[in-house]
Amino acid sequence: MSKNILYGNAEQESRLSKRNPEDKNVYINFDAINELPDEYEVVVSEVLFNPLKLGESFSPVGGGSYMPQPNLMYEIADACGISGVGSPMIEAIIEEVDINPMLMKSLIEEPTFRKMIVGRRVTKVSERLTEDGTMRKSSTCTSAYNAWERCVIMWGEDPKKYPSPESRRLCLDKELKFAHAKAETKAFVKTIRELAYMPTGYKQEDLREGRMFFAKVRRSRAVLKAETAARLNALSRGALPEPIEQKRIEIVQDVTPAPDPTPEPETFGTFETTPEPELDSRTLPVVERLAYVYEKYLEDGHVPESRIDLVKKMVAWLKDTPDAEKKEAWKTQINNLRALENLIPELGRVQHGLY
Repeated sequence: MSKNILYGNAEQESRLSKRNPEDKNVYINFDAINELPDEYEVVVSEVLFNPLKLGESFSPVGGGSYMPQPNLMYEIADACGISGVGSPMIEAIIEEVDINPMLMKSLIEEPTFRKMIVGRRVTKVSERLTEDGTMRKSSTCTSAYNAWERCVIMWGEDPKKYPSPESRRLCLDKELKFAHAKAETKAFVKTIRELAYMPTGYKQEDLREGRMFFAKVRRSRAVLKAETAARLNALSRGALPEPIEQKRIEIVQDVTPAPDPTPEPETFGTFETTPEPELDSRTLPVVERLAYVYEKYLEDGHVPESRIDLVKKMVAWLKDTPDAEKKEAWKTQINNLRALENLIPELGRVQHGLY
């Protein structure tokens, strides 16, 4: 094995040293790794799942095949060092639909057609540093989530849960609120599958070991330490280090034809109208500004379910505590905001200048 490979434990190294070329759970190009320059090192990781409870981590896709669910795909992305390039492109899906199912009208009544936003379409590109030391970008992946179609299915499957037009309208509003996040997840999963060289489906016997092996390539710690030492030495002599050149990555996106000059969507429930200018949060006092940012993220659905209660408590503390910015807990508030925004796509972040 190459000296550039870092294993999680001796068991991993032993298992991979006895690997079979036909193994379908090893996604590592050892031949390329052995030719890696000393500038790089490789971290080998294994992604675990329960082969006796495949439904927890995999979804059936027909024909006796399974595909990893998003939570497992995110683990695979981390094990491979896969990340998104730039900000995803988000578009509204506008269609003319018969809204009688939402109005709870019968099938024999005349259709009520409305042109409205029914979902979101997201285009995303990802990249990873491959085993030969080169950066590889995925193809441009576009996924759509049609909230209207999903709601019509839900209303038909459980009509008692949605007994009135108002309840169905609220259901559609909730689905639209998270449509962009669901579409982005689908697009990101596509790029992960491509960059990790994963098949489009697994048979149950392929998953019997309950583990998959992946490799992440990164700059070696020795090289990073040497560069840091050189910069510190230059600073001690009064020399300013040269600025690091920022790599500019351009996303090649599919060119879509311009929409037909049709009338604007008619206002009805979830239709979009000309929005009022958004509040510039940077003009608010810092305490009100932080509370506004938290409430905005709650309203836009950017707060994970596991953190919603915590964010609501922080908003209440900000509103109920005089001179909150002078309290010791203020630093904790800012750190919590920073951690939350690390989970939010750059396109969805509020410009606030709090840190």
